[in-house]
Amino acid sequence: MPTSEFSGFLGGALASSIFYPLDILKYRSQAGDSNITFKKLWFSGRNIYQQHGIRGLYSGASVNIAANMVAWGCYFPIYERLLEISGGKSADNNINNNNYSNSKFTYLACGYLAGVPVLLATNPLWVIKTQMALNYNNNLQNLRLTIRNIIKKDGYLRGFYRGLIP
Repeated sequence: MPTSEFSGFLGGALASSIFYPLDILKYRSQAGDSNITFKKLWFSGRNIYQQHGIRGLYSGASVNIAANMVAWGCYFPIYERLLEISGGKSADNNINNNNYSNSKFTYLACGYLAGVPVLLATNPLWVIKTQMALNYNNNLQNLRLTIRNIIKKDGYLRGFYRGLIP
């Protein structure tokens, strides 16, 4: 496996595993949970843990880890390939010292173009993860039940691509 894919997979998995409880607090705060404020962050996390155990702090984490692994594992090789095509990198992934003709716009465009297919591929996972993270008033739902509820409520396309376009 090439280095960029492996680094993306590993980095995505580690970052999402370690910081996921902060994501839970962020999602719940953004969804209007008035009990979660920046000043009460530690207390809020402890409260979730007391009510739901470790599962409450990691509700949806498996989907988040998978989505981050896919997203970062795919993004970097696509980005590097686009830079190669544009002449910004050589085949051995070193910056092409002989060709500094690429502008900042080229790097921006390559990043954007690499992100579009990754976002289209992973948006269903982000929707599932967010639904699992926000479902804390009811019993914590498993992956299969969350997917079933999304499809039942909004259908496949509308349900899994909700939020893709503001």
